[in-house]
Amino acid sequence: PVTLRREGEILSTQEIALAGGKAQGVLFKTKPDKIGEFVYTVSVPIAAGEAVPSNNERSFALQVIRDKIRVLHVAGRPSWDERFLRQHLKENPNVDLISFFILRTPADDPRAGDGEMSLIPFPTERLFTTELSSFDVVVFQNFDFRPYNMERFLGNIATAVKGGLGFVMIGGEQSFGDGGYLHTPIDGLLPLRLEQNGLLHESVKPVLTDAGRRHPITDLARGGGNNDRVWAQLPAWTDMNRVGSLAPGATALVTSEGLKDGGARPVIATMDVGEGRSLAIATDSMWRWRLSSLRDGGSAQRAFHRFWSNGLRWLVRDPEHSRVQVLPEKRHFDEGEAVDVAFVVRESDYTPVPYGELEVTLERAGVQTAEHTQTNEQGSARLTFRDLQTGAYRMRAKATRDGREIGAGEAVFVIESRSIEVTRAAPRPDLLKAIADATGGLVLSVDDALESLKVVDPDVVEVDRRRNIELWDNAWALAALIAIFAADWTLRRRSGYL
Repeated sequence: PVTLRREGEILSTQEIALAGGKAQGVLFKTKPDKIGEFVYTVSVPIAAGEAVPSNNERSFALQVIRDKIRVLHVAGRPSWDERFLRQHLKENPNVDLISFFILRTPADDPRAGDGEMSLIPFPTERLFTTELSSFDVVVFQNFDFRPYNMERFLGNIATAVKGGLGFVMIGGEQSFGDGGYLHTPIDGLLPLRLEQNGLLHESVKPVLTDAGRRHPITDLARGGGNNDRVWAQLPAWTDMNRVGSLAPGATALVTSEGLKDGGARPVIATMDVGEGRSLAIATDSMWRWRLSSLRDGGSAQRAFHRFWSNGLRWLVRDPEHSRVQVLPEKRHFDEGEAVDVAFVVRESDYTPVPYGELEVTLERAGVQTAEHTQTNEQGSARLTFRDLQTGAYRMRAKATRDGREIGAGEAVFVIESRSIEVTRAAPRPDLLKAIADATGGLVLSVDDALESLKVVDPDVVEVDRRRNIELWDNAWALAALIAIFAADWTLRRRSGYL
């Protein structure tokens, strides 16, 4: 039997029959049900008397990512902003989109019965009860929930967000305070206070905050250029919602510039809500980036797509955007090789955490060892592990600062024996024959009779007498020695040394 395991859990077993000493492949079909990094192991039983049992299993590290981000997009009415966001989500191969935009409200009089209408009713109960857990992100865009009797479902959304769902609210005349969300369960999810109502119809120039310069959502240069310059070249927005201050624990990424009252208001803000995250965008004119002319080389259009791609990845807690990162130098190490691991710790606004405490746990085959270290001024740290045994390891790091928990991260790696004798224990007749041909030898299999082995008698030399010659015990040696001393004495006397 050949067995496939994940972290010790048996996923599949297949029976194969080996014959004739030939190699045989085995295909396992398994569908990961979790995202993250995992160690998979393929193994076969150890036979009695097996010479090299250590090569009966092989472990490898595998990173499982989301195949699709399932997004529920609800828009209160058709608009340019709704159109271009929906188009981006539809064209993104990593997104599975369910989209509803309201064309007829309950207050409209279509002068026809429901059976004569081609529009489907808004399935609020199914979406926000049984189907809600199937979504990764919910987007409310310029949406007023009140005409659809959704008050009883808002608590479901809040509970789902605290359990890991991502939530986005986009501005418009039916959003934020104007959408009736004040003092509802949604109010507690939003990073912007709903203290004010109304829509400001004036030019709004987006300006990055210090947190926005570090945050992955607003990194439109993708780390490869000047992000401030990219934002400075973007078209201004034409309106924004009146909102209040930031909610406790929220982070403003973009503020407004150029308002008539001279004040800077938060326009884009984020917040962690339990295990989930929320994003607020207090404008409905981001579509101007998407509709901008190509005279700038299409940079505004690229910025629009990058913003939303970054936002979705942050909302679903993409490991690349984790606040506590565990970064082994590589995923596979040779036996005896030092294992270098770097750690990066950041706050919710992605500022580095200096002098934070790290509790690092290293686990192998159910056995754990713990290490403690501290981040430097840049919020990073490094540990080196030596003389680790072969096998699969999972490393977890928990970060705290002054007793406050910041977050946790983990990674896996494998240490393997790379000895040729272990990894390729099977005989290689072709190599043996080449060695025999080069040295004048002979290759025999275990089935060959010993008689086929030709043994050549060696040449024998017999010694029947012995003669000893003493080199120093004669007159010539004595005469040579006297001559040497005499020559030395003569030279010294002539030179004045005697």
